[in-house]
Amino acid sequence: MENNINHVGVIGLGVMGASLAQNFASKNHNVAVYNRSWDKTQSLIDKGVSGISGYQDLVDFVGSLESPRKIILLVKSGDPVDKTIETLLPMLSEKDIVVDMGNSNWKDTERRYNEYAGKIRFVGCGVSGGEEGALHGPSIMPGGEKDAVDELLPLLQKISAKDFNGNPCVTNVGIGSAGHFVKMVHNGIEYAIMQGIVEVYDILRSFDLGTGQIAEIFRKVDYGNIQSYLLDITINILETQDKVDGGYLLEKVVEEAKAKGTGGWTAQSAIEFGVATPSISAAVIARIMSARNQSYVTDKLIDDLKEMRTTKLTEPEIEAMITPIFRTLEMVYLSSYLQGLDLIKQVGDEKNYQIDMSEVTRIWQGGCIIRSQMLTMLDLFWEEDKIKSHKVLYEIKKDIAYIRMLHGKSHTPKPVLNATYDYFQSIFAGRLPSNLIQAQRDYFGAHTYRKVGEKGDHTGGWNQ
Repeated sequence: MENNINHVGVIGLGVMGASLAQNFASKNHNVAVYNRSWDKTQSLIDKGVSGISGYQDLVDFVGSLESPRKIILLVKSGDPVDKTIETLLPMLSEKDIVVDMGNSNWKDTERRYNEYAGKIRFVGCGVSGGEEGALHGPSIMPGGEKDAVDELLPLLQKISAKDFNGNPCVTNVGIGSAGHFVKMVHNGIEYAIMQGIVEVYDILRSFDLGTGQIAEIFRKVDYGNIQSYLLDITINILETQDKVDGGYLLEKVVEEAKAKGTGGWTAQSAIEFGVATPSISAAVIARIMSARNQSYVTDKLIDDLKEMRTTKLTEPEIEAMITPIFRTLEMVYLSSYLQGLDLIKQVGDEKNYQIDMSEVTRIWQGGCIIRSQMLTMLDLFWEEDKIKSHKVLYEIKKDIAYIRMLHGKSHTPKPVLNATYDYFQSIFAGRLPSNLIQAQRDYFGAHTYRKVGEKGDHTGGWNQ
């Protein structure tokens, strides 16, 4: 059956798929929807959204789409993506576009991009913003064959969020697997900023401050460069009361942070390509640690140590902490962005993704989880090819003392704050002590070394 009435098709009607379908429909697009189990399709149809048509059969679903067909997949990453595409292939032509909008590993996307070349036009597309973003306007990061992505842009521009100047938060990110790579790194940055915020929260509660007091402190620092979505929701979380039996809901949440893998993939990719992302890597380890923490020590030991490190603050002391907290979080945000963007830039150059870095920071200004005012500064930073980095780092250098101050005042674990401190200290150090490491490597393994001011490699010469 072919009636070609629908502009776009969505396969996979979980939270994100159903929300995106409704977003498309709200922008006057006719949307075909399909889910492996009919109940989710029926549930969406029952909402009565104009412009959405549900299909029980994939043949009818494909036949309802105008040519060239544009099909968006929001199925579980891994094998389900491959199986869905393999099922679709006999029904599609080489001009049809299949867009994987799930959180796929960029290496899978790269494989699919090459494997399906000449059969369909495959696009790997990152989407950030969660359920609300998908419904009302996400940040969208498509990558693949240039012509295919450019053809999708008018469709995606209508459903995306807007940047600070009112432009759509979507761009042609680059060739091949660029879209999913950029989205992966976005999530790695998200890990680091979130962990930095919670480490400050932990410092404050170690001073015996109440949840409401901590919310007020975060409200006072949510401005300027670090005014952001993540701080906004942190304040809302801290202020939320349990509607069932009262008290702060956060205090009843088990202290275990789960993950879906993208942060770990970012850390792995950074190691693979030789890019330093210490804040991001520390945040990944912190989540792993949160699941294992209680297995190491007894509750009694934890309580004893907690008593030893609790220090109450006076009101003037609390007020005096506002600036150190703001400057510390500013460094966390900056280090997280710089590390992630450095990874995108280096891998993009190596793989010839042809990424416009200023466009990446621009489309993160709206809809996505890591949006903040600091992105406007980073937009200029990349436009001027790192010229501004010296000015940025000069300003941040004097703020290093604030992290030291918070570190000295409490004994809570601070993996991201420490990694951020070390990241900037390494940048400011000039010469690092790595000359001794290379000397050790040459001593026991003849791995060679270079001499300052000389060309070529040397080996040996050490006292035996």
